[in-house]
Amino acid sequence: QMQLMGLQVRLVLYDYEVKYPPDPAEGRLGGYEWLGGEMEAALLVCRFCGKFEEAVQAVQNFLAADPDKRDAKAFREQVAGYAASRGMTKELFEHFVSKGARNMDQLNKIARPWEPQAVFNGQTLLVLAAESPEFAEPARKVNPQFCSQIEIVVGGGSHYNIMTTWAAYTSNATKIFLQKHGHDLARLSKAPVHGITCLREGDGPCFYMVHGIEGDCFGSGQSYKAFAAVMEPCRVCA
Repeated sequence: QMQLMGLQVRLVLYDYEVKYPPDPAEGRLGGYEWLGGEMEAALLVCRFCGKFEEAVQAVQNFLAADPDKRDAKAFREQVAGYAASRGMTKELFEHFVSKGARNMDQLNKIARPWEPQAVFNGQTLLVLAAESPEFAEPARKVNPQFCSQIEIVVGGGSHYNIMTTWAAYTSNATKIFLQKHGHDLARLSKAPVHGITCLREGDGPCFYMVHGIEGDCFGSGQSYKAFAAVMEPCRVCA
């Protein structure tokens, strides 16, 4: 839509397809029957904690059970233990699962199914996480169908830490892409805009982050704070 309005736009995609849901896969959100917000939020935390095999096993167990016999409470307690071992307090965990459940149910309802209605003809960068082939391989296959000028870079880490632990590498790939294409994004007004949070002020290109299915459970842009901090000289918003 911005491209059709005549704006000069560049698109950066981080380890995901531009359509939803993905192809069937028990190892990632959206790749199986929707289990409901509470279970999906707990599964997301489980994956963020690096417990990928445990998450797949839980999905298989849930799908094999009758919906009214799925023990979401027991699994939630199990994941709370994983989160605690990574430094997440019980209060923060409960906040994420409670708010995340509502957001994820609503976003899944809105976006399932969805795909772009036209091809984006601007320059596009796709940054893939080397440790998450369940995301990287479908993204490499699907996104060129909707982005005619796409460049692909394989970064470090997994889908779940590409914007945190590996933020420096991801930001470097992003800045190299911007510099390669002139760093000439239009300067936009810095006046406050309802619904947009500025994560980092800067005089470089304006860089807007869009939340995924977790729906900004920690607050607008909070998932991208580590990434924003290393995006000098860009102005980063979410």
